[in-house]
Amino acid sequence: MKVIKCIICSLLFFVTACSFSQKKILSVKSFGAVNDGSIDATSAFQKCFKEAEKYPDVTVVIPSGKYLISKTIKVDIAKVNNLTVKGDQSEKPQIYIKSPFPVFQIEGNKDMPLCNVDMENLIFNGNNSPYSPSHKYFNTYVRGAAAYFYNTKSLTFKNNEINNIYGDGILVKNLNYKNLPLKYRTVVDIENNKIINVWGQKNKSAKGKPFANYGDGICFNNVCNSTISGNIIVNNLNDTKQYGRGGIVVEYNCQNLKIENNTIGGYEAGIHFESDFGGHKILNNRFNESENGIFCFLTENSHKIDQPMVISGNSFSNEGIPKNLHLNRIRSKSERGLISIITKGDLRKNTIIENNKFDVNNNYQFNSDCVIQVYANDVVLKDNMYSNDNFKSTETKPIISFLGRIKSANNERLNNVSLKAKNLNNSLRSGFKTTGASKLIN
Repeated sequence: MKVIKCIICSLLFFVTACSFSQKKILSVKSFGAVNDGSIDATSAFQKCFKEAEKYPDVTVVIPSGKYLISKTIKVDIAKVNNLTVKGDQSEKPQIYIKSPFPVFQIEGNKDMPLCNVDMENLIFNGNNSPYSPSHKYFNTYVRGAAAYFYNTKSLTFKNNEINNIYGDGILVKNLNYKNLPLKYRTVVDIENNKIINVWGQKNKSAKGKPFANYGDGICFNNVCNSTISGNIIVNNLNDTKQYGRGGIVVEYNCQNLKIENNTIGGYEAGIHFESDFGGHKILNNRFNESENGIFCFLTENSHKIDQPMVISGNSFSNEGIPKNLHLNRIRSKSERGLISIITKGDLRKNTIIENNKFDVNNNYQFNSDCVIQVYANDVVLKDNMYSNDNFKSTETKPIISFLGRIKSANNERLNNVSLKAKNLNNSLRSGFKTTGASKLIN
């Protein structure tokens, strides 16, 4: 008899465990979402995601069609282990907003992030107007986004499209990054997305000083060991008439990101690094419509962690910035360059810059003194090409400026671009080949 009871108890435990371990699948249509855009779907979406919060492993399906959303869908994932949000890959659902706000705010436990989030095959459409002095939201605290991902263990964001939103594309942050142990940093995989004409600026603080806290394609803090690959992040200045802040912004505690094969343009900085730990590989990206392809502003962080970067195989150009546009910039002319690494001491020491192409085209706007400027020490230079196209002898040509030490230089080619470096000895000079109006200056 005891044996039978034990068997029954074991079976009950097994069935119960299986029921909790199985992935729950929910559809927004089952909660009343209308997919022709005629009726506000906010309530149906919110009900569906509220139900999803009850399950440790859950998928929310958004069928093909058009959905009008009028308010942020808030999702508490503190008790969820795995959340998947996906649309139909063959015909992606389109989510519309008529004013700027984050469509999704997905938030976990800031002290112990536990949830893996996966969002795929969705289209987010806003209705932002081009910049003008009377733009309704410019230089205000109003901002939109496709999604805010707060306090997640990991994030996969693939095959999505974000169009014409004032504010940001996506934000991935931990709200307690200053106090959280580094082992709880988020791991992301962001691939094959299109983020088009997403921009915004809050360009003055309450005290009237230059300031920026939004206007990004993608923004991270507290992210490590991650991949950002194959994305198109372009703010077309002919359409929007104004810069966004950064195509990709990498901030506090970020480390070891692989950023490769992306197309980025139309932002004051293509990639903006600040208060991060380095160790990044920036490979085979294309930076257009930019006076500031890669911008690093670094001071020593509280963890005292810093690693060199590898910047390899990229192309940088200002081509596409119309000369007749009045563009607002936070950084001064002296801080900008197709690469600008502004550091103190030995931060980013031994960074490698190799096999890149830098092209300043004088038919387009380039409001900078430098093609590139680097303060970091012991930089390794190899096989880079620097050119100043359509150069006119009456114009002031930008220079390459190394204010830190150059460790080595090999096969560096300069065309109508001069080099200024403080430790330019004969050995280093032999690594630079000059044509046109180029000069080497100590």
